[in-house]
Amino acid sequence: MQLIVELQVKVTTGSLGAFTDDLYRHGCRIQRLHMKESAEGREIYDTEIIYSDPDAYEAFLAGATASRDDYQIESERNVLEDSIAGGLLNVSGKMPIENQADYEIRLLGSAALMREQILKGRGDHCSGILRTVGMIGCIKKRVEPPIETIRLWHADLERDAVIAGHFTGLNALPLIITYGQIEDLIKTIQGIDAGFAALRITGIEDVDDSGVYEQILSEMSLPLISTVYDELPLLLLVETLHLLERDHLALPEATAGIIGIDTSSLRITRLLHGLGCHRVLGYDHNEKLMLTFEKSGGLATTPENIFNNADVILLFRNHFTIDEFHRIRAGQIVISLIEFDELERGIITEKGVRDFVSRRSIDTAVIFPGLLSGLLKTGARAIDDGKLIETAKKINRQRARDKRPLSLFMNAHDLVARFMID
Repeated sequence: MQLIVELQVKVTTGSLGAFTDDLYRHGCRIQRLHMKESAEGREIYDTEIIYSDPDAYEAFLAGATASRDDYQIESERNVLEDSIAGGLLNVSGKMPIENQADYEIRLLGSAALMREQILKGRGDHCSGILRTVGMIGCIKKRVEPPIETIRLWHADLERDAVIAGHFTGLNALPLIITYGQIEDLIKTIQGIDAGFAALRITGIEDVDDSGVYEQILSEMSLPLISTVYDELPLLLLVETLHLLERDHLALPEATAGIIGIDTSSLRITRLLHGLGCHRVLGYDHNEKLMLTFEKSGGLATTPENIFNNADVILLFRNHFTIDEFHRIRAGQIVISLIEFDELERGIITEKGVRDFVSRRSIDTAVIFPGLLSGLLKTGARAIDDGKLIETAKKINRQRARDKRPLSLFMNAHDLVARFMID
């Protein structure tokens, strides 16, 4: 994620270096710098700044707006502010409607023709349902509606709807469902599925057991994928296979370690078993999830044992102490879905970890449009373990041929869809 802001800064003549040094020290970079005016020992600059760490940028601003002699921030404007007003989506029709004739002929005429075609049994040709997918976020029902939580989830759904629409041509609609019990959630989804060709569940709040997703899948009549049950396990498996092959480690002989038990880690445990890796160690603060992990074929243990013995470490949650993290050793592969602080990044560097994959490198946008397209073309309702493993192997082979990972703007979605079909 990168954000861009416009700053107007007043600099004491000869002190521009102090401003730029502070920017770079906080992880920001300058895209444009233009002197607007110069007078009486002061210079005014218009700048465009790009940053990816909001906390670091806020720390820069806090220092820059304090009373100081070398420079001061005069004004700030977020360049993306206009683009988010009212959300990221703008739903509109396919035809222009500029006057009464357009309304009567183009819109009403087209709608009447569509109804006529449907009544003649040609609905597959013209119904928008076959091009519409639901992007669903499921939030636990509370006495007080969690407005901020709902809006945060909806923002992510809007983002993913834009991605799906751009790369597949499908109409993707964001939906928030509040639920009390899982049975109620299933009934709600079943009640809306008639208006969609496929569904994608980004997450279910307060649910970590993969069995819940399996229950939902078993009762759905439409193709359905999930971020945490399908997409993340697939991406993590691809990354694991790639790094093990590159480092000449055989998966059946490797020991995997998982810290943080949730839907994604439970499924990847099963996938690793399916590929012959039978030593999958795991830890979570929640004892119930540890029991579920063992039922999935994992070996419940401690963070210390995982950091001491695993060849591949998958970090889903920060359920370890800094002393335990210090036990990480040279030659290990670490794939993290948590953001590291400066101390933890320093330990990774100090210990000489063989490979480190950060959260920012795991982007489901690279694969989920292709998974949706592939399911729609095959007619399958879900992606079983065998298909997920097979798809991971194909992506890994493609990566070896291209000598680069799948790229958002280099045919990734067509490739993933094809791998699902073949």
